[in-house]
Amino acid sequence: MSPGIFFCKVKNMSDILTSTLKKLKKLFIVYLAIAVLLFAFDIVFHKFCAPVTPLFFSLKLWGYFLFVISLITGVAVPILLRTNFHKHASITGIATLEGYLRLQKLLLFSAFISTLAADIAYFFPVNSVYLYVSV
Repeated sequence: MSPGIFFCKVKNMSDILTSTLKKLKKLFIVYLAIAVLLFAFDIVFHKFCAPVTPLFFSLKLWGYFLFVISLITGVAVPILLRTNFHKHASITGIATLEGYLRLQKLLLFSAFISTLAADIAYFFPVNSVYLYVSV
């Protein structure tokens, strides 16, 4: 194999990795923008309006629920996803770029869901202990 052919393959792989990173950064920025806008809405809403209470269940139950959802999606799901990815890669001996991209998208989505749970906890006047732990 000549060095020129090898260089072309590496350059092509570099382009693929660059485009993959751009896709992940774009997805991260979209999720981050949504989360920041929701928290900004909550801050403005709390400044000018009365606190909102949920239609059903108590605030204590909402605090527990949002705490658990935040904990599951922020800690447990990412650990499970990474473990499954590495287990699959070690069993098959292959870790594809598509699989890695799917893993990263799922990790970003899981973190986004955790952010939404914390945002809802901030929107409702839940107990500050559960709010702080959720955030």
